[in-house]
Amino acid sequence: MMAKNNQSFQQEQRLKRKRDIRRLFEQGARYKQGPIVRYYLRCPELTQHQILFAVPKKVVRKAVARNKIKRRMREAYRLHQALITLPQGTPPLMLGFLYLGKTNRDSRYTYIEEAIVGELHHIATLI
Repeated sequence: MMAKNNQSFQQEQRLKRKRDIRRLFEQGARYKQGPIVRYYLRCPELTQHQILFAVPKKVVRKAVARNKIKRRMREAYRLHQALITLPQGTPPLMLGFLYLGKTNRDSRYTYIEEAIVGELHHIATLI
């Protein structure tokens, strides 16, 4: 069995339950930077951060393009997730990254990575 890579994006880190997603969008704080809107909510019942990446159909019509942007967002998060490591005794966060970019420039990987890293730095100051 292979050892877990500390840069991987594990299945347990994904925010999937509808009840939790609804709670995040209704009760969570919202912050916009660049083409990405971030929602976050502290959740003492979690053992690690849980993350959601979303691209609305109204913003990006084609499914292929939406999936490509989500892959880019996940990859940027996976590479830079160490920026938001938890200090002892701090409750984890539920995070939602919502892509609202309008131009082709907004969907390039370097631009998305810049925005995600900026969001992660901002989250690190909250923890």
